Amino acid sequence: MRPPVCPFPAGRWIGESSGAAPAWGQAVVRTPLRVVDGMFFYLVAFIAVLANGKRQRLGDMAAKTVVVRS
Repeated sequence: MRPPVCPFPAGRWIGESSGAAPAWGQAVVRTPLRVVDGMFFYLVAFIAVLANGKRQRLGDMAAKTVVVRS
């Protein structure tokens, strides 16, 4: 059962790796790091995703969240 948290139009949602809904603190950590991920036309995020086995960007790694396709 997936938690009804942060639905995206493409059928994706954000949660903890355990499947639980993310806490507010995780959103506060994850969201500002989008600026860092977006540097150099999202090259930073692209490299982070390729280097990480879970395909997470920097914000997800820092907040310990995952984006899951439903």
